Amino acid sequence: MLHRMFSTTAWFAALSLSAVFLPTGTAHAQATDLSENQSYIRGCRQIKQGVSAIVYDNTDLANKPDNQIGTIFAGTEVALTGVLRETDTYTAAQVYLNDGDLTTTQPVGWIDAAQLTPCPGTTPPPTANVCFRPRTTLVVRSGPSITSANTGMTFTTSSLITPHTQPPEFRTDPADGRVWLHVNTYRGPNWVASTGPNGGGSNLNTEPCR
Repeated sequence: MLHRMFSTTAWFAALSLSAVFLPTGTAHAQATDLSENQSYIRGCRQIKQGVSAIVYDNTDLANKPDNQIGTIFAGTEVALTGVLRETDTYTAAQVYLNDGDLTTTQPVGWIDAAQLTPCPGTTPPPTANVCFRPRTTLVVRSGPSITSANTGMTFTTSSLITPHTQPPEFRTDPADGRVWLHVNTYRGPNWVASTGPNGGGSNLNTEPCR
């Protein structure tokens, strides 16, 4: 049985997605750091074993304890909204409890993505008819794992990555939680990491296919 995060009244507010994009106070200047990865939307994540994840009312996770509004316990499943804030020291992921559909009144909050791991047997839901632009140079590997062979190929920030299938195929490596994208290359289908460890961060921006 899943732990309830806490009662709805314990949240700073019942935030909607639109409200989060216009945060108040110390978070206001951070709005330009936000990004959305459509492949993460409604993706299932679980709080790591042995971890109690602090929930924050905005993306300023370093401003403790002012922004803390509750705790999620180990093993609790949450769903991603797809919205992230990446900094030099952490990635803040926006989540809601994975026990119902997200509505405009569903409470959402922010937690450190390093405290998340993929739910057993799940991968991020794919988005159809989309290509990708790397946010950094990506090594192309023969399989969906950091230990798979390096093909000697890379995608740079000027590359447009075409998925091997539409909708794109994503796989999560159970060893470290990285999410991998199946891609086309001139040597045939291979793989690139679309996230960092534990599904944190995003290495790719979506773009229309040409």
